[in-house]
Amino acid sequence: MTLGMLDAKEHDRIIADFEQVCTTAGIQGHFMYESAKKYCGPIEVDWITKFWAYKAHGCPGLVLHGVTKPDTRCQSIAAALVRNYVDARVIPLNTLIESMMNGGTAPAPTVLLIQNLYMLAMSKNVPPWRIQVMYDLLLERAIKNKPTVVYVEDVKGLTSMYGAPFADFLSRFTLVEK
Repeated sequence: MTLGMLDAKEHDRIIADFEQVCTTAGIQGHFMYESAKKYCGPIEVDWITKFWAYKAHGCPGLVLHGVTKPDTRCQSIAAALVRNYVDARVIPLNTLIESMMNGGTAPAPTVLLIQNLYMLAMSKNVPPWRIQVMYDLLLERAIKNKPTVVYVEDVKGLTSMYGAPFADFLSRFTLVEK
């Protein structure tokens, strides 16, 4: 028996703890039942389908540049990976930074999805320490071969605010553009 993209036998562990799985992944439950093809383009679908090959070749992740509905895309990507028993989590930028403050550590899922790494509306007066925290986190994840998916509304704005080294680092990610 199938429940959309979930198979009752193959995904019995996910179905048994469905709400907790979705909460941990940071996704709305309906994404678990729906194909990523409904929300994502061919580059994202290829990356999901060939995830282990991309990871084996050291691909640091995806940059969703100026795409529509970044939150929906991130949740859909995470759901597809979770269905394949990959620890994928969608975590907003502020939540991620707050988890690392005061001696805390960042969550370390296999795939981290940040649906709002750089948005023009949030770019005013970002303290340099926040930029450094994110840069360090992304570099550490790349070193540990833990892919990250990020949404960047505008690469020029990101470069201006986060700096050229940050933008250069992101240039090694697979690019998805609108």
